[in-house]
Amino acid sequence: MKEYHPCCAFILGVGLIISTIFFIAMVIVPVNTYLDYYQDECIVSYTENPWILPDKNQSLNWVSCDCGKRCTSQTACAKIYVNINDGSNNILLKQLTINDYDTNNECTYNIANCENGIIAMIDSITDSIQYINKYKILENNTFECFTNKEKNKAYIENNINIQNITIACIPFSLFVIFTILFCLYINRQCKFDDGYIDNKFIDFD
Repeated sequence: MKEYHPCCAFILGVGLIISTIFFIAMVIVPVNTYLDYYQDECIVSYTENPWILPDKNQSLNWVSCDCGKRCTSQTACAKIYVNINDGSNNILLKQLTINDYDTNNECTYNIANCENGIIAMIDSITDSIQYINKYKILENNTFECFTNKEKNKAYIENNINIQNITIACIPFSLFVIFTILFCLYINRQCKFDDGYIDNKFIDFD
């Protein structure tokens, strides 16, 4: 039986661990999250959004946003609270199920990457009001949402990006193939260095 050098087993093991972690994070987790939520019906309970700029005394419904390198500003945070059909009431409606595992967002809508300055903050107020108004007309009317089994979380979308998963699978597959080929190469070099060729010990003395 063909024997493999320990260095090859180490490289193969590390490679498989790294590629498996990458595959789980990019494919398994999004798919599992997608399957955990179901189409349901929600009713708008109430909404919140800022009407004035924040100051030292109050910053209600304002959150931090990234305005570039070493720059942090604030942007309006629009919140929509809903009642879930046969479920919990006054639940914060969030955007996308999968994103919630990456960010602990306290808003239904906000600008993550913003511009710095008062004008940008005023524009964010306008954007939040326009966004809220689309749901205010749905008050006392049901609309499609996505909830978990316990019906204590509500989301607007529960989409899975097949293209992103496909793209994630390509480097995973290439990494596995590269690891195997590199392992075979190292195994051959290690055997040569130890005096092995084709499973036969060669005495160089």
